Amino acid sequence: MEAIVLKAAGSPDQALVHRDEPIPVPGAGEVLVEVHAAAVNPLDVVNAAGWLGTPLPTIPGVDFAGVVVSGGAREGREVWGSGPDLGMKRAGTHARFVALPESWLSDKPANLTMAEAAAIGRSHLTAFETVVNLMEVKSGETLLITGGSAWSAAPRPRSPAGAAPSRSSPPGTGPTA
Repeated sequence: MEAIVLKAAGSPDQALVHRDEPIPVPGAGEVLVEVHAAAVNPLDVVNAAGWLGTPLPTIPGVDFAGVVVSGGAREGREVWGSGPDLGMKRAGTHARFVALPESWLSDKPANLTMAEAAAIGRSHLTAFETVVNLMEVKSGETLLITGGSAWSAAPRPRSPAGAAPSRSSPPGTGPTA
């Protein structure tokens, strides 16, 4: 399969190569996903720079969207996700296929393209952790979401702790009811 491989720490032109790698074999409780889109985010940049101590060589990448091609209850379905070890302790998403625990997957929202779904993984998780865990938002409070890209991908029933969203993004670009 085609993959981007992190072969050494350094600048992207020194650290990354495009080459063929074996298709991963899913373990127990894992599925194989054909990656249709993968994001590059700050975690990938610091990983390539060598700041995370990732064993090399490895396939980088954390956030993705694709189709489950083997294993699990989601076989044949469009999914998106992110994982705590992807691209660091296990092969990541900057490849044609990735094997990972099925529990790390979510069904891709129908209103998002593969590229849009891949782009919300880590930022979505960061926003949720900030609002729920750090800010400790309570039911009845109102949040001002500036931009709203990650919020717009979340189903309305998943509003943190019953909080009501308010947006400052232009009409038609933020969350809808």
